Amino acid sequence: MWGADVHTAHGGSHRSRRRPLRYARGDRARERAAIVAATIDFRVANVMEYDPPAEGPWDLVVLSETIYYPGWLYAFFNIAWLAVQLFMATRAGGRLLLANTQGDMKDYFVRPWLIRRYRDLFLNVGYHLETEEICRGTKHGVDLGILMPLLTKDPQS
Repeated sequence: MWGADVHTAHGGSHRSRRRPLRYARGDRARERAAIVAATIDFRVANVMEYDPPAEGPWDLVVLSETIYYPGWLYAFFNIAWLAVQLFMATRAGGRLLLANTQGDMKDYFVRPWLIRRYRDLFLNVGYHLETEEICRGTKHGVDLGILMPLLTKDPQS
């Protein structure tokens, strides 16, 4: 049995070596993690000032515990423009994963009715809902959920 390809954030695959799977599970997991880490390009930037189409196309875009901050600080048009820019930067068949806490906390920007609107905005620019989960938990006595929709760009786009 031989190792599988690791797909990068920019597409294609990384086949630096083919090795028989004769390692202990922990060794193999560490080896895979090192390959994946070497092929993923992490960025720290103000998403509202970043130009995603200039560096795309992307296989996967992840917005985790992020969308409500720009939604709080910027006009709705700017958030909609971000959604369009991310859609343009996603390759055909690529995905967008949103993961944002929602609940009845004192902070109104994490209320479920608002967090779901961000998901709907991405659907309205052209993504399709592939799957959606809500991971539930409690923090300081408040029931919370993390809304995690996985959205897909049509392969024919």
